[in-house]
Amino acid sequence: MKPQLALVFYTEGPTDMAFLQPLVVRACQSIFTQHNVPHIEVVEPFPVNEFLTPKGKISQAKRILQAAHFANNHHALLVHNDADKRTRAKTIQFQFQPGYDEVHRQSLGVCKQLLPIIPIRMIEAWLLADVQTLCREMDTDLTPVQLGLPLSPAAIEGNTDPKQTLEEALRKANAKRSKATRVERGNLYPSLGLSIDLKQLERLSAYQDFITDLTSTIKHLNMIY
Repeated sequence: MKPQLALVFYTEGPTDMAFLQPLVVRACQSIFTQHNVPHIEVVEPFPVNEFLTPKGKISQAKRILQAAHFANNHHALLVHNDADKRTRAKTIQFQFQPGYDEVHRQSLGVCKQLLPIIPIRMIEAWLLADVQTLCREMDTDLTPVQLGLPLSPAAIEGNTDPKQTLEEALRKANAKRSKATRVERGNLYPSLGLSIDLKQLERLSAYQDFITDLTSTIKHLNMIY
């Protein structure tokens, strides 16, 4: 039996999970290939949100602790938080670190390998990183410029509302289609998770940070050296 990497996922919502779940598998596979250990199988990350106390009833830190209990006997817990209007440092300080501290106060029964995923603004910024694949998934002949898509990394991560940018591009792509043939925004998340060019994503600072943290975690697990 192949050695496996088993991850648990805590995300902000189901659409985020639809994109990130296949993307993380591909990112891990890419890291293993780069380190000449392609034989390690990456198990599809287990989504834990539905098993947690609903938002608003307990703190974010307590929800991360609950997720870490579910992730016990797995290799790592991935914690996704959009930066929104905060910097990465502030998002880690207020959204990730309190949960991390809660987990590390426990002696047994939790996964202590916690890994943050923090897109600048929101996860839709990552969906905009590869405009050629995005246009293909929207099934349009319009150019990225005609769709109003940002092209440079600075423009993508400087976009104050990437979700609105994505919705507006999709509106233009769907303009002449019947209701039955329109591409729905929700369908883009899983398809782009499977098809987005990782090299294009690597232009974004937030994704670079994630890959650095992911690589460090896999090294800590002694799966790469």
